[in-house]
Amino acid sequence: MSQNLELCKKSKVFMLFPWRLRQTAFLQRSPMSDEQFLEIIQATGAFSENFLKCCRSKLGEVFQVDPNKIYPTDTWQDLYSLGFVNWDVLEIVFSLEEALKIEIDEEKVPIPSSKNQIGAWITKFISNCSSK
Repeated sequence: MSQNLELCKKSKVFMLFPWRLRQTAFLQRSPMSDEQFLEIIQATGAFSENFLKCCRSKLGEVFQVDPNKIYPTDTWQDLYSLGFVNWDVLEIVFSLEEALKIEIDEEKVPIPSSKNQIGAWITKFISNCSSK
């Protein structure tokens, strides 16, 4: 663990705002490319690539982190624990519809639950949208 993270743990700010410590650790992780992410979730093709880029971008924006720091093994709880929870999954749907020029039936949107891994959720979402 880095010295900066150790100092942060001792800081009064982090005792008052424990999500800041989780956010700091999250931000220090190595970035993962979209190609690596797609390989892990075993998704291929231009549609999957564009879908993933849009999802990660919107999740990064909503949870205020670099999208490349969002891994397929992260759970929704991991993201919620960063301290920002005021969002709706439909924000991702609207972004996808706009970016990919598609219409997504709300029934095809998987419900994110705290224990779902992001990669599994995206895989299911891609599958639901590509099978019309």
